[in-house]
Amino acid sequence: YKAMKSTQYPFISIQLIEISQNSVQKFNKKGEWLDFKAKVIVTLTHVSKTLQIEVRGQHFAPNQFHFLAKTDLKMTDFDT
Repeated sequence: YKAMKSTQYPFISIQLIEISQNSVQKFNKKGEWLDFKAKVIVTLTHVSKTLQIEVRGQHFAPNQFHFLAKTDLKMTDFDT
């Protein structure tokens, strides 16, 4: 937590810029998962970086989706 300066910067912000599908496949049924690529801005210790990440998306209701993603972050990339 010391490297993250959590006392001074207690929050991590992730802003979705755009998301695109990896294939032409479409959601065919409720609960189905598909793969996407997302462009996000991650802000940590008041430093922002634009990243491309792999995302899994699930259609769970009309016009409602659930997205999951994970990526490794290097603390040195967010050093202030």
